[in-house]
Amino acid sequence: MKFSFAALLLPMLLGATACAESEPVHADPDEVEAAVKEANEQATVTREANAAK
Repeated sequence: MKFSFAALLLPMLLGATACAESEPVHADPDEVEAAVKEANEQATVTREANAAK
């Protein structure tokens, strides 16, 4: 029994393409900056806690 790899690959490629489509998300720059600052602060706290162990 012969299989055509193109017949198997095409639906997977189409599915992957459909999943890869996205829409732009508009974010407030101040909110992004605040979230980055918060994440950096949390990373610093975690890093210091791990260093103290």
